[in-house]
Amino acid sequence: IPTAYHANSFSILFKGSKGFSAIQKFSLLPVKRNFTGTNGLNRNAVSAGCYAEIILKDVYEGIDLRLYSHENGQLEFDWIIWPGTDPDQIRMSFSGQHELKISPKGHLEIGLPMGVFNMHLPESYLVSAKGKQLLPVQLTQNLPGEIGFTGIQRNSKYPQVIDPDLLWGTFFDGGNASFDEYLYAIEYSVD
Repeated sequence: IPTAYHANSFSILFKGSKGFSAIQKFSLLPVKRNFTGTNGLNRNAVSAGCYAEIILKDVYEGIDLRLYSHENGQLEFDWIIWPGTDPDQIRMSFSGQHELKISPKGHLEIGLPMGVFNMHLPESYLVSAKGKQLLPVQLTQNLPGEIGFTGIQRNSKYPQVIDPDLLWGTFFDGGNASFDEYLYAIEYSVD
């Protein structure tokens, strides 16, 4: 019996970014992964190391991107905005979805063929001598398909963190509740 597979994906492009200056890797995991290129690209990797966390330095000038995944498979990424940096540089351009909107609760809803993928903003804060100081950061839609943030303090003398989380799922289980679903990797490329 032939099986039909459907794609359910989207891309986030960092508009205005020139890539990153360095990668910091933390906690090498005791597993290796093999990856093959997609869309005819020859990006094969055999026995690639996996890390619990990586930080891409200077995705925007003075702004780092921290990527990590919890044991429950929830992908997290934090924007780390260093003092003296313009936070308006962060412009995330989405493609591949059929709808993109900010819900009344302030979450980003990414409409895909098999359902809605959500980006929540659970916490944003200053890292100060007094500890975490919460910030009222919100998502904003600058242009069609382009998302940024409002509420970030300008000219802060402390680093600021914007901590959204992605609620994701897979559809490979075929209705089988015992099928294990995990997020193993994300791809970062510079065009």
